[in-house]
Amino acid sequence: MIEFGDYKCPSCKAWSEHLYPQLMKEYVDTSKVKFAYINVLFHGEESELASLAVESVFDQDPEAFWK
Repeated sequence: MIEFGDYKCPSCKAWSEHLYPQLMKEYVDTSKVKFAYINVLFHGEESELASLAVESVFDQDPEAFWK
């Protein structure tokens, strides 16, 4: 499963709060599917800053990225 998302996108946020946890529980945690995230900048400069911040977190602590 691949998510194409933007950290500043309201629809992406709603998906991550309401659907993502259930998909993780039913499919990823049970090893039925693997999950990947691809950052796509939908909302301009703010999206770029948010993505850089999150990528920095991932570089320092990959487990923190998924929290």
